[in-house]
Amino acid sequence: MNLKGRIAGTIPYDFQPPTLRREIDSWWNAQSDDIIVQRAFGVGWAVNFSALKRRYPLVFWAGVGLAVVMLLSKWRSGRDS
Repeated sequence: MNLKGRIAGTIPYDFQPPTLRREIDSWWNAQSDDIIVQRAFGVGWAVNFSALKRRYPLVFWAGVGLAVVMLLSKWRSGRDS
């Protein structure tokens, strides 16, 4: 059984056992300029946040700010219950 390849020649998949190094390289690979990269495990693509930060810093920091606001909102709504 092939654990790595492409569906319909386009969509990447990789079901090899994931490692921490492969996960880190998928989500934060400073050596690569590619923003959209293959996932370290599963089907589809991931975002290389290192390349996103380097090439589009405003988009990166806007995403970080949005994530912080969403986490704080969720945290506060949990405290009110």
